[in-house]
Amino acid sequence: MATRQVDALSPFAGLESLAWGDLDQVRERSDTLFDALVQDDCQPLRKLLAALADTPGLPELSGRVDSMRKLVVWRSPADAVRLRLHLFTPGYQDRPHDHRFAFATRILSGAYVHRGYRRTVLDPDASSAERTAESIRVEQEGSGYVMGPDAVHSLTACRPTLTLMLRGPIVKRSATIVEQATGEHFQLRGAADASSAQPGAGRLEPVELLATVAEMSAALPGSGRPGSRGAAS
Repeated sequence: MATRQVDALSPFAGLESLAWGDLDQVRERSDTLFDALVQDDCQPLRKLLAALADTPGLPELSGRVDSMRKLVVWRSPADAVRLRLHLFTPGYQDRPHDHRFAFATRILSGAYVHRGYRRTVLDPDASSAERTAESIRVEQEGSGYVMGPDAVHSLTACRPTLTLMLRGPIVKRSATIVEQATGEHFQLRGAADASSAQPGAGRLEPVELLATVAEMSAALPGSGRPGSRGAAS
């Protein structure tokens, strides 16, 4: 499996051997990586984005869910660990769900409302009260969090929002999505299941991929956006 290696991005070293079940280690390691990627007005990230379309295996991993688009900008040699960028449009809202892996996220620009739920929200017999968020916070530029595969959350984008996500190895066969109003459940085993469980899901076509790369590059801090960190005053 072809995987591009970039010497300037040495913080990627050792990610496959990280103890992904130890969320404190995941937080420390992801913070180191994210800090390296946003140096010099995000130049390391910009280089990954610029090379994505010509990197074997990566364009096929791009996709969308409703109005959210995601790009995989790096993956480890065994494809166990991936670095993704997500671009959310204002008003995007997903349903309570868990993941097949542990992951770390950092908000690069924008903001979203982040809701956390008790694990019982995924119980088919959960009451409406059990499907109510247990915690609510606003994630803003520079904030971030780490979650294990059994944590359940959802988000609602307040404005155009760009995030980094470092995804660890897959440890569960499927993730679960719950329709909050009805309690209906969907099992998601990856991109092959996305279209049935998540209407509007699919792979990005080449033209859309290039447009998404340009939009994400423009949304990065230091791109001259009004109010962005590093933008000229």
